[in-house]
Amino acid sequence: MGHKSRSKVKSVIYTLLAFIMSVLMFLLSFAITLQVTILSPDFLLDNMNSTNYFVEKYQEIVQKLTDLGNAGGLDKSFFDDLLNPVEIYDDTEIYLEEYYSGKSTVVDTTEFRQNFNNALDKYIEENNIQNVDSESREYLVKNASGIYRSSVEVPFFSSASTYILALAKIMPFVIAGLCVMIAAIVLIIVFTNSWRHRALKYLCYATSGATLTVGVIPAFVFMSGKIQQINISSRALYTVFVQCANSVMISLLLVAAVLLIISLTLFFTHMNIRKKLINS
Repeated sequence: MGHKSRSKVKSVIYTLLAFIMSVLMFLLSFAITLQVTILSPDFLLDNMNSTNYFVEKYQEIVQKLTDLGNAGGLDKSFFDDLLNPVEIYDDTEIYLEEYYSGKSTVVDTTEFRQNFNNALDKYIEENNIQNVDSESREYLVKNASGIYRSSVEVPFFSSASTYILALAKIMPFVIAGLCVMIAAIVLIIVFTNSWRHRALKYLCYATSGATLTVGVIPAFVFMSGKIQQINISSRALYTVFVQCANSVMISLLLVAAVLLIISLTLFFTHMNIRKKLINS
């Protein structure tokens, strides 16, 4: 085999290695983004705090409970002091902690039921209500608890818990594995190339490809406005969903920006070394 033929074969092999490295870097970028966003127990709560989520959620819950109370003969004033946004925040925080720890996927309404029963006792006493039907009361408490639980829980979290918890457990190993494979390819490209500028060229190919593939998704999402078009009836959930989705897309853009900087650095270093070799 002639020198040119060997050179072409080596070029094809290094280009293939650069392509594989680009794919691995794309997967690593998504894995890291998932790890610090959706798979992080603090991510959702932080985004809830950065919006008006708990105030809006409080208003939604009170409205639903008021509608239920009207059907049961309760005055609207009954719900004025029953809840506050701080209590909803505390229950949401506990719910998310237990969810990500794998303890439970539902909101514990024990305290809410107790407070609701205490408020009913006070209401009955103040209004001198006689002959309270125990079954009707239990039905009211049960439905109120159901409203509170379903309002605090994050939709689809319960059905997706198996996948989210499984991903949370394996993701650190996935990230470590991808890093090892990328490092191995870098070492192969660098130490099997006698000319350093050629090694840098193939590494530049890899980072450039990763930059494009990582950056095109958030760019398309932001340009299309798909996030804002999502149909969610709850304003509180809609706001926090948009906030979370934007945070994920921004994280991907930041990763793409880092990859772009690395790619440009490799490119200009490659060109500088190549220029020196030509002029020498």
